[in-house]
Amino acid sequence: MKKISVLTVVFMMLASTVYALSYSVEYEDGPAAYNAAEVVDYMVDGSEMAGMKVTATYLVGTEVATWEATIDDAGHAVGSYVDPIFGITWREFELSLDGDSFSMNWELENSGTVASYLTSLKIEALPGNVVFDVDGEHREDPPSTPGSMYGLEFALTGAIDGYDGEVTATYSDQVALNGTVYGDLYGTLTLGFDPGLFGVLSPWSSFSQGITFKADTDIVVPVPEPGTLLLLGLGVLGLLGYAKKRK
Repeated sequence: MKKISVLTVVFMMLASTVYALSYSVEYEDGPAAYNAAEVVDYMVDGSEMAGMKVTATYLVGTEVATWEATIDDAGHAVGSYVDPIFGITWREFELSLDGDSFSMNWELENSGTVASYLTSLKIEALPGNVVFDVDGEHREDPPSTPGSMYGLEFALTGAIDGYDGEVTATYSDQVALNGTVYGDLYGTLTLGFDPGLFGVLSPWSSFSQGITFKADTDIVVPVPEPGTLLLLGLGVLGLLGYAKKRK
């Protein structure tokens, strides 16, 4: 039988404590914030979510970035800061996804400028016609929006550079399908960090903490606004009138 030293046991206990992953998931339900006409894609790659708005909140100040496609199936949002003295552009944070959101991990890294704590990250998916799709088990029947297939609730999957704080994932801005809220689609996912993700980036040193996580997304088509439908109807009537005149 292999013997394990007391020192080894202590080291293993400390390691498991340092790298323990702790998170919770919350929901802010209410009237639908968005009405979709159709779920058009439930296997969404990082490159298909262009337009989402990502806001990083630090102990001092915020950084806002827009999600963009990069290469192949990947996409990311990068928050940057321009040093007013030296004119250098620093990367403050990066949120990225390489592959589809159901099976691949999102990766968030906080670099910061000089030294900063990232306290929360808000991902507003609706500007990109994207929604977050949870599994529906936390809601009453029916469990999912028609066309959305299986969803996936937020799950913390890893820590970068030993981050061992508490992560709170909050879903908000419920999404309806043709006026009906099924309870599994949300427009916004906000991640809160306690303590914040630490990052330092300067000409002398660099260090970035972060996390990896799962969060499934779908692509939807919005229901046209009444004004849009009216303009479309007037356009059709105009074409019909023009055609009648020519006869």
